[in-house]
Amino acid sequence: MKVKEKYRYEIAEKDRELVSSLIQIAQKNEMLLYLRKNLSVIRTTLPAPTQKKVSEMLTRIDEHQRRQVFNWEDFTLHFEKVYPGFFIRLKGKYPSLTNKDQRICAYIRLGLSTKEIAGLTNITPESAEIGRVRLRKKLGIDRQVNLSSFFREI
Repeated sequence: MKVKEKYRYEIAEKDRELVSSLIQIAQKNEMLLYLRKNLSVIRTTLPAPTQKKVSEMLTRIDEHQRRQVFNWEDFTLHFEKVYPGFFIRLKGKYPSLTNKDQRICAYIRLGLSTKEIAGLTNITPESAEIGRVRLRKKLGIDRQVNLSSFFREI
């Protein structure tokens, strides 16, 4: 196997590992949102002591989700191993991008769907789509341009 092919294979493998772990996080977050929503609905129909227990569960879910979102540093370390210099080049070309914008760019670069991005960022798919539209405006690119391909060029 040629060195270049071996390098491409290793990058593809790391890419798959990263995407796989992100999808698992997104699925877990979707489940937590589902549980939170349903627990909130049934809480009002329960007796007071049980309502208190359900409220404690909801608080734990909220705390877990706040901690989960802040694993961005770990993600960027792994992402930079697979795509060295991506964030530096991105910020150099588009200095007005926020950290949240950069996060969405990285997720799109990995080929994640709007629904998967929503699950990772604890927002609705509609909000994630709005984020993509706003990102296009900041980058000055048309709807016809494939964002994933666009970020592969950076």
